[in-house]
Amino acid sequence: MVNGILFDTAKADVKPESDPALQEVAKMLKGNPSLKVYVVGHTDNVGGLAANIDLSKRRAAAVVLSLITKYGVPAGQLQPYGDGPYAPVASSDSEDGRASTAASNWSNSKPEIA
Repeated sequence: MVNGILFDTAKADVKPESDPALQEVAKMLKGNPSLKVYVVGHTDNVGGLAANIDLSKRRAAAVVLSLITKYGVPAGQLQPYGDGPYAPVASSDSEDGRASTAASNWSNSKPEIA
């Protein structure tokens, strides 16, 4: 998981503070062209389920778009996936936990990576 990719509450726009984390991810992916990853968007459990699933998909897509357009990562290395509130990064019981969950992370795509 990559820390530091941030969004405002209920928004899918990647915050500028995310640039250092995105730069590191882009460097790693461009240095390993055979590596394919899922970009997984998350939300907290505040609000409706359908809205959170949609938001997590839009967040993942926004990260993918940023990596492709701003950092030159080949699109074939990235697959967006929205996980909604089902796999929170942190507990949704506190504001800090909800802020931590308003993020995206990565997992190896299969079967390319064993």
